[in-house]
Amino acid sequence: MTVGERPDPILVLDDADYRYGAGPLVLRVEHIDVDDPITIDGELWYAVQGVQLGSGGAQRGHRRTYVRGRRIPGLT
Repeated sequence: MTVGERPDPILVLDDADYRYGAGPLVLRVEHIDVDDPITIDGELWYAVQGVQLGSGGAQRGHRRTYVRGRRIPGLT
């Protein structure tokens, strides 16, 4: 699912809701791979690509991570 013409959604995630990082993550979502989720501890997780944002909305670079499905609006 590629985000359409509307502004890219922003996810604010606790470290328990995304894989392979520590601390909160703010991500402006550009793409969600809805066709190939993985299962971890009985829950679906999706590969999400976007731009990591720092304090004040400063861009910190592109990021790809797995996000717990229930934390992605519109998927559950």
